[in-house]
Amino acid sequence: GATGVSWRRPSRGSPFRASADPTDVAWRRAEFGGIDAFISHSWSDDADLKWAALQGWRRAFKAQHHREPTVWIDRLCIDQSDVASSLPLLPVYLAGCQHCLAIVGPSYLRRLWCAMELFVWVAAGKSAEAITILPIWPPAPAPAPGAGGSAPSVEESGS
Repeated sequence: GATGVSWRRPSRGSPFRASADPTDVAWRRAEFGGIDAFISHSWSDDADLKWAALQGWRRAFKAQHHREPTVWIDRLCIDQSDVASSLPLLPVYLAGCQHCLAIVGPSYLRRLWCAMELFVWVAAGKSAEAITILPIWPPAPAPAPGAGGSAPSVEESGS
């Protein structure tokens, strides 16, 4: 069976950080097809924004299903001391999940691995409708006073 994780203490921290505490999750073997969601994300995107997006999805899932979701997330479900032997199994990991959560930040679409996860999802015969996009974009910095952000009007340009 595949390995999935559920949060024991979801308020304690993000699995998107290299320092993630593996004791904050409840590990369990899952039957094939018994994992609620595969988490697709770019490690280059902001961990706090990804965590906030995942927690929002988690709350909605719990409200609908009255239980914690079981998810597959690379950092926690792949043996980090032997990543190379787990990578060929990506199609199996994806096929064993009911949904794909794509947490899409600024670097997501520039990362080949992220595109490959979505490609493998569809190539494995999974429905594109079962992909949920969770956009995360850092807030745009406010323009400096007088910097504007649009073309000046005729009155402003003096024409």
